[in-house]
Amino acid sequence: AIWKGWIDMLRLPGKTPLPAAAAGRLEKADCCRLLQVPGAAAGERHAFLCPSLTSLNGVTLALSLPQERTDLGRGLVRGLWFDQPLTLWLCGAGTTLRARAWAYRCHIAGPVFTRLLARAREADPVGDIACAWELLAEEWRETGELPPAPEPLPDGPPELHLDHPLLHTDR
Repeated sequence: AIWKGWIDMLRLPGKTPLPAAAAGRLEKADCCRLLQVPGAAAGERHAFLCPSLTSLNGVTLALSLPQERTDLGRGLVRGLWFDQPLTLWLCGAGTTLRARAWAYRCHIAGPVFTRLLARAREADPVGDIACAWELLAEEWRETGELPPAPEPLPDGPPELHLDHPLLHTDR
């Protein structure tokens, strides 16, 4: 893989809203969100369920990872640094949407990170995220293809944000 360079890495996204079908699917609780990322070897792909995948602004997609040092995290980094596309699958209600996606930004602080951290803590008061990613998706289409079988994410030691309640037991 060839590093794409700083200029391409920092390109701004087009302000194209998500298609109505994709935005509507993301709002449904029964939506299965699956992301396929590049692996270390040429042509290698890994698929993971990504229940946190959402859109915060109707244009980009946002995804939080509870652990960054996983095959999913490494695949997102490969996508960002080496301009390798991801494949996004949104399944539910008897239909599947598929899109080509691009890793756009990784956040460890800031508004996107804060909003996704708040969502994680709404679901679980001691929930945490290691990082937040923004993705750009294009070429949306409805498909009859079955998505790839997802791989389990490893259950390693938690990566706790500095304000995590477990780090502040003196309160």
